[in-house]
Amino acid sequence: GIDPLEMRLKNALRDGDRGNAGEGYRNPRAVAVLETIKKETSWNQPLKPNRGRGLALLHREVGQGKTGIIFRLRADGKIDALYGTPDQGSGSQTVVRRVASAVLNVKPERILPRYGTTAEAPIDPGAGASRVTHIMGRASIAGATALKARLEDLAAELEGWPAGDVHLVDDEFVV
Repeated sequence: GIDPLEMRLKNALRDGDRGNAGEGYRNPRAVAVLETIKKETSWNQPLKPNRGRGLALLHREVGQGKTGIIFRLRADGKIDALYGTPDQGSGSQTVVRRVASAVLNVKPERILPRYGTTAEAPIDPGAGASRVTHIMGRASIAGATALKARLEDLAAELEGWPAGDVHLVDDEFVV
């Protein structure tokens, strides 16, 4: 029984609201748009018989947000990259493979990207808003950099080398 405009006003995004992945919304304007519709139209006027009116809103932020990727080194030397961003044609697997291989300085074939289920992959708010390449690329850089640092630390520990002075270069650890 609630008016559709009032229902949308009640549920509209506001400053300080957060998305499913914890990202903040920038400059939400739904309330201002709805208030303008209410003020500038005849929204509250009764309609003639067999007439109706419609109202819809959507949220769109281009290239924003965050996602996660889990990198795991396998016993065969390949690297699993598990993520939850669906590929709607943007080439997310290619992005993950190329970026991670560049950061880790390994052949792209060694990176095995995989779109996981909601039960296993890190949370991701979706593929919309032209965000996949940007967000997946940044997550790949962060995850591959963390994996590389951990591998370098482990190599230093195993070999008794000075921590922080070991680097992974072309599949070799060098001091």
